[in-house]
Amino acid sequence: MSVIACYNIKGGVGKTSAAINLAYLAALEGKKTLLWDLDLQGSATYLLGLPAPERKSLKVFHGGKSAVKKRLQPTPYKNLDILPADFSLHELNRHLDKAQKPTIQLRKRLESLRKKYDHIIIDSPSGYSMLSKNVIRAIDLLLIPVLPNALAMDTFETLRKQVKEDSAEDLLVFPFFSMVDRRKQLHREVTGLHVNGTRGFLHASIPYSSKIEQMATEQAPLATFDTRSAAAKAYNALWNEIKTNVGMYERVKQIKMW
Repeated sequence: MSVIACYNIKGGVGKTSAAINLAYLAALEGKKTLLWDLDLQGSATYLLGLPAPERKSLKVFHGGKSAVKKRLQPTPYKNLDILPADFSLHELNRHLDKAQKPTIQLRKRLESLRKKYDHIIIDSPSGYSMLSKNVIRAIDLLLIPVLPNALAMDTFETLRKQVKEDSAEDLLVFPFFSMVDRRKQLHREVTGLHVNGTRGFLHASIPYSSKIEQMATEQAPLATFDTRSAAAKAYNALWNEIKTNVGMYERVKQIKMW
């Protein structure tokens, strides 16, 4: 497993908290892990307790390998580094549009990083843009957090069709339900209908939880200050399911090669 992105067209679905917690769990296993914050809001950078760089994030895309390496930062957590975000990223789509090969710029920046890290997890901004196309074409696995309601499911269908058009054939796409409130009948119905393999949804889902919101106060991954809550256990279950599914895919691919 190499490059994973958390992404959805719709914002406010829990993609940043998923990216942070999965990156932390990967690092906790002793895997050299990079979290790349590509959202100009810099939420992932903030939630790891790091100051935003002074309008330098865009420079990663202006230079070669050295430009990327200069902006890598360690986090307070062993095996976990970050490429932080700042508001300069609001110019990124314009920069990509002007590039000679606009849809592979992110892939080029990832080439050297793939050799350095076991896992790279990208917190991708919401919406659909040239950056989104770059992300989809550069990664190995796309994680799509989806709210359990009709409107969010409709948005997911739109995204799924677009990803199919833009991505390589071997891109793994794993949607999962996020911010699930089991007290709501609609949430129970929607998750019950789709979590058993329909549309590729993973079994693990992330609950709506004040513990996740507390990450903003603690400026830390959930597992650093809480390991017993339903939310903490859900992120563990999600990470384990991702690893299991990817492992099965890799074994099947290897068999086909032989």
